[in-house]
Amino acid sequence: MHREAQISPENKNSLDFKKVMCRFCKSENVVKKGFRKTQRRGKQQRWLCRNCSRGFTIDKGFWKMKNPEHLVTMSLDQYYMNLSSRKVSSSLSNYLNNETTHQSILNWVRKYSQKVKPFTESLRLDLSGETYLDETEIKCKKKAGIFWSAIDGNTKYIVGYLYSHKSQNMKDAIKILKTIKDRQQTKFIQTDGLVHYPTAMKKMFYSNKVGGLTVDHIILNVRKTGKHNVKIERFFRNVKERTQLMYWFKSFRSANAILDGYVIWYNFIRVHMTLNQTPAEEAGFNIDLGKNKWRKLIETATYFKNYAP
Repeated sequence: MHREAQISPENKNSLDFKKVMCRFCKSENVVKKGFRKTQRRGKQQRWLCRNCSRGFTIDKGFWKMKNPEHLVTMSLDQYYMNLSSRKVSSSLSNYLNNETTHQSILNWVRKYSQKVKPFTESLRLDLSGETYLDETEIKCKKKAGIFWSAIDGNTKYIVGYLYSHKSQNMKDAIKILKTIKDRQQTKFIQTDGLVHYPTAMKKMFYSNKVGGLTVDHIILNVRKTGKHNVKIERFFRNVKERTQLMYWFKSFRSANAILDGYVIWYNFIRVHMTLNQTPAEEAGFNIDLGKNKWRKLIETATYFKNYAP
């Protein structure tokens, strides 16, 4: 059985996969050893380690996938551009003569969101610290679920998010504030008038030395001011355009994976109309993902997971 290779990185931003190392003994004393023929993905280069005499193929994030990379990533993009999994499947069948089921599409969405998430969450980007936090209801199993999300005001980058199957509560308010605190130097956080926020802010940002909060807390009570938390509300409208097509999520685990993928798509794949680039690029993400951004992002995430120091 052939296993995936490990790539020895010379430069963190280099993803050319030219320097191959054996995944078993870490040796770079490897040679090409023919090809592995696949039905849909064409020929896959095989390698042989001269030290341990084991064979392997290179893992770029699509190891053991039956369908070609461009088809998988196109399906991910179409799914998050508001096509249902059934419509994506129908499109593949009608135009590419591919009979991938809608369930496989959903499996790809869940699989690759979880593959990419650890990499994107490890990034420390150049954010303004001007944070807008709010929550909205997205149903799961016909019951109320709460999606908490925080956006950076300048870059439009989603700094943190949390999906809970419970109603608004103090523990979740603290969790989302902790995520924000861990990922940036925060200047201020603007929220609505939810009663949990002031107490949660004190638990996360109160300092005895300062004698108060180390981060300004701006409360925008729509009942009193008539104003909404506009910057995050726009993101919520985009999310609900996608989730309303599903009527509701069928499981909490699936809901989290799909929302993980949506945030990744919003931050790294979708070009923001105002910025003319992705929020991640606006925040200083400097790896060129090219035209097929999903594919390059998956390759990048796999590279850093397995090979980067």
